[in-house]
Amino acid sequence: MIGGCHAFFLSSGSKPPMKTAEFSSIPVSEGDCLQSVMNAALPGHGVSARVTEIRVVRFDELSEADSLKWERLRSSQPEFRTPFFSFAFARAVHAARGDVLVALLEQHGDTVGYFPHHCVGANVYPVGRRYNDAHGVILAPTTEFTWSELLAAVGAKGFEFHSLVGQDRERMSPDSFAGTVGSFLTSLGDDSKVALKRIEQEHRTMFKQAQKTRKLAREIGELRLEVDCKSTEQLAAAIERKRDHYRRTNILDLFSTPWTRELIRVLSENADDEAHVMLTLLWAGETVVASHVGFREGDLLHYWFPAYDIQYSRYSPGTALFIELVRNASEHGIQAIDMGFGEQPYKRKQTDVQTDVAFGYVTDSSLRRTMYHAGLAKQRLIKSLPMKETLKYVLRRLHPSAGASDFK
Repeated sequence: MIGGCHAFFLSSGSKPPMKTAEFSSIPVSEGDCLQSVMNAALPGHGVSARVTEIRVVRFDELSEADSLKWERLRSSQPEFRTPFFSFAFARAVHAARGDVLVALLEQHGDTVGYFPHHCVGANVYPVGRRYNDAHGVILAPTTEFTWSELLAAVGAKGFEFHSLVGQDRERMSPDSFAGTVGSFLTSLGDDSKVALKRIEQEHRTMFKQAQKTRKLAREIGELRLEVDCKSTEQLAAAIERKRDHYRRTNILDLFSTPWTRELIRVLSENADDEAHVMLTLLWAGETVVASHVGFREGDLLHYWFPAYDIQYSRYSPGTALFIELVRNASEHGIQAIDMGFGEQPYKRKQTDVQTDVAFGYVTDSSLRRTMYHAGLAKQRLIKSLPMKETLKYVLRRLHPSAGASDFK
């Protein structure tokens, strides 16, 4: 039993009497087997590879060879570009929580896929839970497996996902999907100043921000953008600034669970050449008026936790920070800013690329599927009620930790 889930460790010399994570396959020669494994790991190769067994291990049991293969498989699909698919992210989550499990999808003893996850009760969830803005099984697009096989191997009844990307959708039945939600990105290319002019032309709100920004500089102090600040004190202040925003707007405090704060700390200590936290500050004179705790890997910055000082809200300092970050992005090697999933109005004003990600629940149990959809229907009903903001205020006061179970 690992983290509440059954794990099947299969070898050629042992087979469990009933449940098994070894699947039928057509016998092949040793040479053909080796070639098919290599094909499975090569991006874009057209030869399919059938998973023959699945093992589950703790994250800290993975080897250096696993980390290299993990990253090589990421390159097989563009959707895996986001740092949430990185080995470094899963490693940081495990350091913060200590319960990351990884299903190793294998073909005749060689690993051809990785599925990092948490097991809570009878369900599995993406590594990092709701902190993860893009997830799925990391493998080449030609590798074949079924979710029934994967769930049986990890000993779970279902997999709940909220931002599924890649080709996993094609392996699920239609009733596993509850819907899709927009995911937004700002494409900057090699010249972010040109990209900023394009965005300002497309979104008048962004263009009009210049007047507010000039007023901020005139009344509070000269503006200065500090990119990749390494101060632990400023990082703590940025997190507290975001927590104040959650309290003010009656939203669940995403930093109320200790492991989430530890995750940010661990990621902030990662090397700059791997997925790491990047803190950006907008100063007006000697005052930080806005901050952003981002998640960066290579030339991609994930826009994660922006916040601003409420006493300067009339200047829209959060928007000012974003504009200045875009303006200076090329100087810091950033070619795209990923705003993640969620259709908040500000994302539409600041981005130029939209894709869809899926949310839902894959299970072989019709009862569990029904219960999941009933829960979604309840949430939709609450959101549709009149005076929902007042209701949200009352509910948050009565149950401050409502929704925290999504981060267990």
